[in-house]
Amino acid sequence: MKKVQDKIAEKAYYKYLEKGTKNGEELDNWLEAEKEVKKDKSTAKKPAKTTKTAATAKKPVKATKSAATGKKTATTKKATTAKAKNK
Repeated sequence: MKKVQDKIAEKAYYKYLEKGTKNGEELDNWLEAEKEVKKDKSTAKKPAKTTKTAATAKKPVKATKSAATGKKTATTKKATTAKAKNK
């Protein structure tokens, strides 16, 4: 990846060429190029944030048999670990 100063220098050079290689406008070309590079950098897309993290995602449901009734019940991993902590 190019350094910011290299990008500015390249843009300034192309501005120099576009203006017909006029001498004496180096500073103007540089300042214009600098503004453009900074603008491009500030409007660059930022990576999207994920909405769920591993800590907030629900755990898969586990089917278990109830000891009292013999029927299957659905529980989440969080619920079973919470029960184990309360014992």
